Amino acid sequence: MGIKVEPNPDRSRLRNLPLQLEIADKLLRFAATMTTEPRTTENLTPRRSYILMALGAKTFASFQSVQALLKLGMYEDSSALVRIMYESAMIATFLAHVADDQTVEDYTDYFMFRNWRDHELALQVNPEAARAFAPEALSQMKADFDAVQGRYSGSSWTKLSAEAMARKADDKLPSGFRVFEDLYAEIYRRASAFVHSDVRSIQEFFKEDAGGYRFRDRPRPNDAPTSCTR
Repeated sequence: MGIKVEPNPDRSRLRNLPLQLEIADKLLRFAATMTTEPRTTENLTPRRSYILMALGAKTFASFQSVQALLKLGMYEDSSALVRIMYESAMIATFLAHVADDQTVEDYTDYFMFRNWRDHELALQVNPEAARAFAPEALSQMKADFDAVQGRYSGSSWTKLSAEAMARKADDKLPSGFRVFEDLYAEIYRRASAFVHSDVRSIQEFFKEDAGGYRFRDRPRPNDAPTSCTR
């Protein structure tokens, strides 16, 4: 798994948004022709294979959303989804080639921990949240939580940071496919500005002139530049 990196001296292709959208359509059509059956190897068990397929389906769904946003000129919002795509691909590689069996189980069972914790947080804000589920559903949710709570100590299924997982995933990939650490800096960290709404995410919405600051409208599709990187 991975993306083989090959130098391309024609940098103009990277700044041609219509061409990139055309290539994206071809990529989606190619993906649709790939097998829908899980593939297993000595190291890739059926459980891991199904997880990879699900993460792949999620990634391509986000990819289609990115296409739609780019066509509307919503470049900042699309970057947040590109971060989601990166994280899905990186986690898939980590689970396939790095994680031991227990870590894979921690990933798949995390919903049992998180669902009940989210319910408890909702109750703290609004006691009426207790009526959101049928009694038998709440009972099962609590039983699931009790069965796994000792395996989780924080707000994630792993103690590793995204950067640490990216580095470990790269270590298992052959030369030419080691991209996750580089893309962590180029995609994950940069897109975090829009995911977390730090000041960089609002700079495109106002400009300073002689009269002070003024806000601008969202760009229209026919105002789209030739590059989504601006």
